[in-house]
Amino acid sequence: MKKFFILKLIIFLNIFAFSQNYKISVKIDGFNEKDTLYFGHHYGNQKNIIDLREFDENGYCIFSGEEKLESGIYFFVMPNKKFFEFLVDKDQEFFITNKKENLIENAKAENSKLNKLFFEFQRKIKNLKKEIAILQEKEKNDKINIEKEILILFDKIEKNTNEILEKYPETLLSQILKSMVELKIPNSSLEKENEKYIYFKKHYFDNLDFSDHRLLQTPIFFNKIIYFFENIYYENADTLIKEVNFLMEKSKAN
Repeated sequence: MKKFFILKLIIFLNIFAFSQNYKISVKIDGFNEKDTLYFGHHYGNQKNIIDLREFDENGYCIFSGEEKLESGIYFFVMPNKKFFEFLVDKDQEFFITNKKENLIENAKAENSKLNKLFFEFQRKIKNLKKEIAILQEKEKNDKINIEKEILILFDKIEKNTNEILEKYPETLLSQILKSMVELKIPNSSLEKENEKYIYFKKHYFDNLDFSDHRLLQTPIFFNKIIYFFENIYYENADTLIKEVNFLMEKSKAN
């Protein structure tokens, strides 16, 4: 009899574990019971709603499912139509807290090192960009010195980005940041504008990992390709086909 109950318990736990392949708990202060929270994800240039839940009396919602979520950038849309993003990768059971206002400042994560990094990085970059915007307003009065200060702040943004890339190279956050890094053109070896253009076009996708399927569930992959064909590529139909074939070959990595 004892073995029978132990066996039943094991079966139950296995079923429960299988049925909870993702579980994202969220608490957002400032909303009422029965207010609706929407859960969605990016795919290309689209934002798709996956699920919705009502807040309970304590301001909690729980989203769960029987199958693992695709890795990528996800978001919650709140009753006031504001939204904030978070990341989903291998670890898919975690807890996110936030408040109705100042979403980047107040976003926190438990049991998710990835989202702790993501939220902290967002806060740092937002503060640096705020400082840059203030300096740009003052630029007319003391252009030379203020431009130096702005460059220092941009260097800090680059430093914060590189720190993530070096410390956490395999994370989804690193792949996202890497794909957003602007290509640096070696001015010393490329003197003519045409040479710079050719170099830029040839190496534009160097930082985009076509083998990483996680980037499909972000707006970055789509936006990068669209920007290339709308702003960089100015050739005829024949060479356009070559470029498309080139991208298709790269995408075969995944």
